[in-house]
Amino acid sequence: MSRTGKNGLQLERELVDLSYRNVSKGRTTWKKTNVRAEAERLLRSVRIDPEQRIIVANRIADLALARCVKFTPGRYRIPQDAKDSPTLTNGNGVSVFDDDKLDLYTSQEILDAEHYMIGQAGKPAVTGFTADEARIWLQGWNEQARRNRGYPLAADQFEAAVYALSNPRMVGAVIGPAGTGKTTTMRAVADAWRAKYGPDSVLGLATSRRAVGELRNSIGCNSITIAKLLYHNDIDQIERHRRDIAVLDQQIRSTPDPVQRLACRMRLSRILAEESTYSIRPNQLVIIDEAGMVDTRHMAQISRMAELMGAKVTLTGDPLQLDSVSGAGGMLGWMERHGMYQMLSILWRFTSKADKWDGDPTAEGTPSADGKAREGRRSNSGKAATAPIPKASPHANGSCNGTWTTTGSTGERTCNWRRSPTSSASNGRTRAKAPCSSPAPGIRSGTSTDGSSSNDVPKGKAKPTPPKPSRSATAWTSAEETR
Repeated sequence: MSRTGKNGLQLERELVDLSYRNVSKGRTTWKKTNVRAEAERLLRSVRIDPEQRIIVANRIADLALARCVKFTPGRYRIPQDAKDSPTLTNGNGVSVFDDDKLDLYTSQEILDAEHYMIGQAGKPAVTGFTADEARIWLQGWNEQARRNRGYPLAADQFEAAVYALSNPRMVGAVIGPAGTGKTTTMRAVADAWRAKYGPDSVLGLATSRRAVGELRNSIGCNSITIAKLLYHNDIDQIERHRRDIAVLDQQIRSTPDPVQRLACRMRLSRILAEESTYSIRPNQLVIIDEAGMVDTRHMAQISRMAELMGAKVTLTGDPLQLDSVSGAGGMLGWMERHGMYQMLSILWRFTSKADKWDGDPTAEGTPSADGKAREGRRSNSGKAATAPIPKASPHANGSCNGTWTTTGSTGERTCNWRRSPTSSASNGRTRAKAPCSSPAPGIRSGTSTDGSSSNDVPKGKAKPTPPKPSRSATAWTSAEETR
């Protein structure tokens, strides 16, 4: 009997439910040791005989594993006449050479969500553009961007935008590393979609509140977190809203007091506005930002709502970046492996201004000189540089430049990297030491040679400003690179 007054069977069922739920919530696959560790953690708050604690923990783990789906096949087969042999089997008909601690398990919920999303990737969409219609609209968007001295779409961004608008399938994906212009591409897509289907026809979804703010500011559409969308579209929440709407409607009809009727109308308007804001509408484009970090189960719920309302879903992100916190991710990577995506490959964010190389060694043939020349061409032409990037080359001050390349199903991706002399930082990362000049011996800092303070500036004269450190003095590098 526990301190909560519950009997043993009821407490056992609750512990089994909690063990299964906690393990499946935090990872996609797990082993028997993971479930057993969760069972022991839950038993800390239960008073039990110390000699029986291990037995109870093993029983809870076995009952929780019985609800899981095992997908590790047995490697050894036991003959019929040796199934009762204690030297060949462990008592359950399994060979002693098959270690059950290495078996992998998952949940049926995760498998169902993955199968549903795979099916959605091949389902035809009920809304969208034709390819010719998308190209004509985007060409006009590019011309307007040039007239306003903005940033028109590059060739790969243009093709990705056409794909997002005219993709005939229910779910599509736009994939690209950081800095390739996914936000610019989706801004053009959102503008085109709003021009055809109305001002509120685009919904942006992200995993965090900060990401939602950045998505709203960059694309200009209504954006909310995935957790808020799922909360307001939960079955219990919908039923609660329906009951509240019915009660308020009855009160408006039967209440003679005009003040009370006004209060009921205000509450009713607030509920209806909340449902309209946190819901998916017909002919709406749902953009899931950084989809590689989204739980597959959440993505399946969003796709079900979009299918029910006749909307369309577009995933954006990079499967080579951070995975889902819960572990149940990988849908974006699956779409990349099966060719159901459009790729962005030209880097833009990290090649913006040529003057950022000021102060770096610019001897001819060094990476800094080549980078300065490339970015000077880009700043003049408005296009990304495509000159080859040399391999790493050390500099006299201890910094060096180079490239890193990752190879996947879509080919090689090459990005620039830079390492500078670093000092420790409080946020877990490191940054380069800024050059500073020390005062001459015998002269106090902030005092000139004639004894006057540097703050004593005559009226009418501007106060002298210290020289800015070079760009390389503020280059950030990871803590692992400096070891």
